Amino acid sequence: EFVTETGVRIQVLVHVLDDKTVVALHKDITQSHETQERIAFLASHDALTGLCNRATLYDELYKSLQPDSASANLTLLYLDLDSFKQVNDSMGHPVGDKLLHQVSERLQECCRSTDLVARLGGDEFAILMDPEETCNKEGSVTLSRKIIASVCEPFHVDGRQIQIGVSIGIAFTSSRCRTVEDLLKNADMALYEAKSRGGNFLQAYDQELDE
Repeated sequence: EFVTETGVRIQVLVHVLDDKTVVALHKDITQSHETQERIAFLASHDALTGLCNRATLYDELYKSLQPDSASANLTLLYLDLDSFKQVNDSMGHPVGDKLLHQVSERLQECCRSTDLVARLGGDEFAILMDPEETCNKEGSVTLSRKIIASVCEPFHVDGRQIQIGVSIGIAFTSSRCRTVEDLLKNADMALYEAKSRGGNFLQAYDQELDE
């Protein structure tokens, strides 16, 4: 295969016949190649926002928490948008979809390029902070506050100004939390507590939430 200067991808099949004649077949595979790339992308990414999807996040969590993994100290943020349902109900799903796309862009701007930002579905997102970097409670709280401040800034969609917020639950791996299931559960419990406080709030998991 080779790619021309105009971006056309050509596949060349060369055959040597019994009489030593050489036949070269040239085929334009640009469209099929792009289709395969698109299928591979959609298997691991969210079609609306382009962020990683739930399956990719879970794969990374399981890989990072293998017994022989060096990056076993993880920090996971669960995010849920505040007042997003009202936007969908009052302005329609097309506006809601454009709003989600803008939210995803702001999340990526707040995070490092090595952080994994995922859309779990609906108005729920997750961020797996880079396990190769030092991730502690202070760092995750700083990032969460940055995200809340960014999402609270007005959005502009189709000439309309939209104001929403975001609630964030934070969970860490520890001696008591060494499995993906425990980490997800703890992040979900912390998010539930943050939502119960009225939104635009961050909550780090602690054992009192279990009680």
